[in-house]
This record gives sequence, structure tokens and C-alpha cells, in this order.
Amino acid sequence: MQRTRHLLLSIAATVAWLCWAPNTQAQGGLDCGSAEIVPVATTGISTGPLTGGTYDAGHVDANCDNSLPTAARWFVWTAPANGQAQITSCGSGIDTQVSVATGTCGGPWVNVACNDDDAGGCGGYASDTEFFPVTGGTDYYIQWNDGWSTSGFSWDLNFLLPPPPPNGGPDCANAEAVTPGNYTALSPVAGNGASLTCFVSGATHATWYSYLATADGTIDVSACGSGEDTRLSVYDGTCGTLNCLGSGDDNCGLASEVLGIPVINGTTYYIEFDDRWTPGDANWTLTYNAPPPPAPGEDCAAAIGPIGVAVDELSCLPSLITSGTSQDGPAASCSSGSGATPDDDVWISFVAPSNGNKVVITTTGISNTDWVMEVWDDCPGSGTPIACNDDVNGLMP
Repeated sequence: MQRTRHLLLSIAATVAWLCWAPNTQAQGGLDCGSAEIVPVATTGISTGPLTGGTYDAGHVDANCDNSLPTAARWFVWTAPANGQAQITSCGSGIDTQVSVATGTCGGPWVNVACNDDDAGGCGGYASDTEFFPVTGGTDYYIQWNDGWSTSGFSWDLNFLLPPPPPNGGPDCANAEAVTPGNYTALSPVAGNGASLTCFVSGATHATWYSYLATADGTIDVSACGSGEDTRLSVYDGTCGTLNCLGSGDDNCGLASEVLGIPVINGTTYYIEFDDRWTPGDANWTLTYNAPPPPAPGEDCAAAIGPIGVAVDELSCLPSLITSGTSQDGPAASCSSGSGATPDDDVWISFVAPSNGNKVVITTTGISNTDWVMEVWDDCPGSGTPIACNDDVNGLMP
């Protein structure tokens, strides 16, 4: 009976030793070619004394090489999927320096992360790369060097899968934020979130997204090609007071799309797929379109010219057209109209030939052309113009 008990205890002790063996025996390779394989993201990976190993300066971003290393320990880890990884020696109590790169031994390397003293994170002299993006199937070589210490220590490799793609919220208040890209709107089956602002009837539930414009331009929202019977609305405003900007139903077969919705930088827009036709999950795309460059003269920054102006010489400019342009400066300070607010303008520029000369600017045109003229010494934003004139020559300045 005693022999049996002794045998069982021996087996248990052996199993415990095998479970801890990978961490206690992992020391890191002495060069890239013998890099220790880290099979999975884990904690407590041991690094042996940083002596005798080969240091590769090409593996390190120049901004991180704050010491003069001579030796290193090497590890390699293959990312299991797209996501984010973090290499950290926080808590080790050792002054460390780490670099992470992709490539092959001997280079060339592409440095993807590095750190010396993570003073803003775990503090002290430990290293922490913070989370950086990784690509599934790619080998990441990790080099710990002896720039500040040759002592061994333990470190962690953490891995995060990317969050699932936005599938929409059940109502406007819980709209899921998106940026331009491809998405799948889950079939709206609950929540009673349909707004019935663009369409006055026919829906109870909806799937909602929000888009924060980061620049002026237009957006396209399209479920064409999804194979689902969708109905779509786009709004600005707030969830309590939505303003319908556009809607679509059966624009491309039974699918829907809304094209060319103007957006303003800093404004939030709401996208709703409702259950009018009880669709299944629908693939859709949000596309941002940058505005075209301004036509010559449309903006102050794109002023026509500079026009050559010589002393005692007349310079003429062909006809100017303001219709169709936009007003990018403040309203004219000398407009004689009653409450008139210009909504378009055209800009020209000239360089004064010398100091102290008088420049006379006049306009000619048909009698019903009512313009206001201002002269600035810089593109306007605030302040007052050098000169301003309205209706001196009939309706012309």
C-alpha cells in the first residue's frame, strides 16, 4: 500500500514539472537564427542573462536605440490571426529595452514596435510596446538587448483579436459608429426603433449606424448587390429631432442606396435600415467623396492671378463669373443693399509694383450686374478690408 502511494506522488510531481517547463526553460536564442519560438501569447516568459548573444542594430527603430547594446536574446512568435499584440516586461524590476520586427534573419527588417522606458505606463525602466497591429500568419521577431542591464527577467506577450464588425444598433440612440467601409446590417427584428421620418409608414424595427464626418464632402450609402430587399434613410440632426437628408427603396433591384449626401466636417449623420420589407442581413457600403478642388477664383486661396500691374499702365481682366461659386469670405462690409448677404464670390490677386502708388480698380459690365468689391492684403477670415465699394458705377463698384 505504501509503494502505491509513493508511485502516485511521483507521477503528480512529474506532471507539475512538465507543465512549468516551457516557462522555466525558455531563455531566448543567442541570435536570430536560433530565436526561441513562443507558441502562443502567454505571461511569464523567461529570458536568460543578456550576455553572449548577437545584437542586430538593424532590427531596432533609431528612435528607440537609446543605449549601446552589444548582446541580445531572441524570440519569434507567429500571429494566429489579425489583431493586436503587446510585448511588456512591466513588473520585472529590470531595466530593459525591446524591439519587434518582421522580416528574415540578417534583414532587411521592418520595425513594428519598440520601447525603452515605459515611464508613462508601468513606470520605472521596464519596457512596454503598447498594443500594435499584427497580421495573421506573420512571424514577429522579438529582440531584448543588454543596453541597460544583462540580468535575466520575465516578460509577457498579449494578443487581442479585433472587435467584431459593427452590425448596427436597434435605435437611433444606440446607433453604432462607422467610418467609410463595408458592413453587414443585421436584419432589424426588435427594438421598435424605426423613425418613420423619411418614410411615414410601414416599419417598426430598424438597424442604425452613425457617421461622424471628418471633412466636408459627400457620402454614398449603398446596399446594392446585397441580394436583400432593403429600405434606407439618412439623417442629420439629433435622435429627438432627425432631419431627413435622403432615402432609398428599390434603387438597384430590390436593394436601396442614397448617393451624394453633402456632409460637413464635425457633423454626425445617422443611417437607418428599417424592416419595411423584413430583409435578411444586408451587406452595405459607406463611401466618402472628397469635394473637387475649387475652380480658379472660387476661393481666396485659389485667386486668379497674380495679375501684372505696372506703373501708369492699364491692366484688364476678361469677364468674371460669380454664379455657381461659394462665398468663402465674410459678408461685404460696404454693401448698400438692405440686408443683402452675398452667397458667391470670385477672387483675383495682383502685386503692387512699388510703394506709395495709387491703384484704381473699376468694373464694367451690363447694367443689371450688381457687384460689391473689396480689397484685402490677405485671405480674409476676420478684420476689415483695405477698401470696399458698392454701387458707384450704377450697380457696379
